[in-house]
Amino acid sequence: MDRKNFIGVLVVAIIVMAIALSIPGREHDARTDLPWLITPTETGLIEVFGLTIGHSTLKQVENKFQEPAEVSLFERGDDRVRVVEAYFDRILLSAIKAQVVVVIDASIEDMERFYKGGTRIAKMGNGGRKVSLNSADLELLYQMPIHSMTYIPKAKLNAELLTQRFGVPQQKVVEEKAKVTHWLYPDKGLDIVLNESGKAVFQYLPPKDFSEITVPLQALAKDQAGVEQ
Repeated sequence: MDRKNFIGVLVVAIIVMAIALSIPGREHDARTDLPWLITPTETGLIEVFGLTIGHSTLKQVENKFQEPAEVSLFERGDDRVRVVEAYFDRILLSAIKAQVVVVIDASIEDMERFYKGGTRIAKMGNGGRKVSLNSADLELLYQMPIHSMTYIPKAKLNAELLTQRFGVPQQKVVEEKAKVTHWLYPDKGLDIVLNESGKAVFQYLPPKDFSEITVPLQALAKDQAGVEQ
């Protein structure tokens, strides 16, 4: 794609996302695929995009998005913590293009088995490892529930549009080194990460597990305050 076409596509994506965020609520009544339509459940989970974070399986997610997932196990380089992720490179929900990453709710024992049964282990630049899984383990993973979801729209956003649709966050935490601000909505299980150029990342997690986001951010805030002193 040449530069002119790329700019044209980018402008269209920005316009579509801005229109979607600014259209009055009545016109969205029939839609269920919008990032701000979040419904907490009585069991401490949330429903978004027609899926239940903490209950819907990877197979249900793939059926919803109508896009094949790229599933891999990752092992961090520092503490060897492992996580299984499914990556969707191109999805289209309510005319909004985005990428999505879901974390599978796999036990430590399951991940050990997946790691040992991996068909390929590749070393990463940060010292971690990326493991390709065998077909039997992949089949099992597709029946497991998702633990969290990260939604990355192509369009750039601003604080005014986000506030209009999501409301005022309960708390904002700035990551000074990364130059991003976390908009935290614990009751919705949502962390919106917004950078200075308008790029937003939406992290959805069941409210009952939201401490997985807030605890590291609280530690970060203390460290930043210590440096300033």
